[in-house]
Amino acid sequence: MSDYERNGIRALFKQRDEETDSLLFGSAVDCLLTEGREMFESKFACTEVKISGKQKEIIDVIAEYHIDDKSESIDDTTIDDWDKAFCQTQFYPNRSYKSKFSMFLNDEGKIKEEYAEYYRLKQMSRTKKILNKEMYDDVLRTVNELKYNKLTGPYFSDSIEGSIEKYYQLKFVETINNRQYKCMVDLLIVDHENKRIIPIDLKTTSKEEYEFPESFLQWRYDIQARLYYRLINCAVLHSKEFCNYTVENYRFIVINKKNLTPLIWIFPQTKEIGNLINNNTVYRDPIEIGEEIYRILESGRQLPENISTDKPNILKLF
Repeated sequence: MSDYERNGIRALFKQRDEETDSLLFGSAVDCLLTEGREMFESKFACTEVKISGKQKEIIDVIAEYHIDDKSESIDDTTIDDWDKAFCQTQFYPNRSYKSKFSMFLNDEGKIKEEYAEYYRLKQMSRTKKILNKEMYDDVLRTVNELKYNKLTGPYFSDSIEGSIEKYYQLKFVETINNRQYKCMVDLLIVDHENKRIIPIDLKTTSKEEYEFPESFLQWRYDIQARLYYRLINCAVLHSKEFCNYTVENYRFIVINKKNLTPLIWIFPQTKEIGNLINNNTVYRDPIEIGEEIYRILESGRQLPENISTDKPNILKLF
């Protein structure tokens, strides 16, 4: 929904982008922190091989060609595999095949050990995502800081504190205005003594933790907070056990893997209904956005609702 609001209607129909290192890191931290070591090891594998960028993409593509193979050796790949991968990824399109392939060879004319090892690991760990040693170490440091930092430790501590219960990766599916919406909350803290529920989202960032307000607006996290709050609140109101509990404003825990100085941000406009306006910028209500997306998908249109394909559109400057 936020992708649609930032990038327009094409965001609804584009293919899923290749997972970036930042997304991979974030999902690894999330998994280890909220789902535990056993689940983490079932989803991720670690290697000391350092490979990134286009070369990594080439090996990923070739490994996909051999997804059903039992062989773990990159020597069993063919010239055709490499040529197709070069074309598919637009790998130095103006260079010859020989020039491109030579980038993967050592002085003896064999495929470099780091690429062979990465391919082998890909074949061995078909159901897992691969972290290099540097990223894995960053994941461990980030998780440890979140668990033992004075500010964030109480949120992620394994210990149970009296009337407090913690739920990780909790999914909600609710219907609003006859439209179905779903979400997954990183952390939900239930304070039975004070009858309050605190929804929390964890964000890993490459920026300074104190710069999060800029990222909040850039990535439209207001949509997430306001929509998720309503879905959680609907579930609470429909529950016999929690119907008299209060769902609090959304909180974001933000950490940079280099700084390791986590901060907590509370969004005080979480519960507001309707569009939010600031300095002539309109931040649309998530349900309004959702209704628009539903109409577009149901109509089969691939252009905005205000664009006509059967008559001229009006070009108005002011």
